[in-house]
Amino acid sequence: INQSQTLEELICSIYPRLQEFGTVTTSYLTERTILSARNDDVSSINTRALEIMPEKEIVNLAADILSKEDSDHRTITNRYLMLKVGCPVMLLRNIALKDGLCNGTRLMVVRCATL
Repeated sequence: INQSQTLEELICSIYPRLQEFGTVTTSYLTERTILSARNDDVSSINTRALEIMPEKEIVNLAADILSKEDSDHRTITNRYLMLKVGCPVMLLRNIALKDGLCNGTRLMVVRCATL
C-alpha cells in the first residue's frame, strides 16, 4: 500500500516514468493498477494520468452514447473521449466474442487517425 499526499504523487508512485516516451507498454499497464470505489475518483485519476502522459491528446466524440438531437448541446457530459497513444481503455460492449473482444477486455491505444 502506497500512501500519497496528492493525486499526482499517487499516480507517479504506481506508474513511475509515465511522463517519458516509450514507458507505457502492455506489460507496464498490466503489472500495476489504482483501485477506487467511486466513479468521480476514477475520472479524476484517469484525467490526471492522461495529462501526465507525453503523447498528444486526441479528442473524439463518443458517438455511441448520443442521439442526433443531442449532438449540438455542449452541456451533455460523457460526450468526449480524451485519448493518447499508449493509454489504456476498457471495452464496454461485446463486439466479437470469438475474437476475445468482450465486455471488460483491456486494450491499449496504438494509433489515432482523423477522417
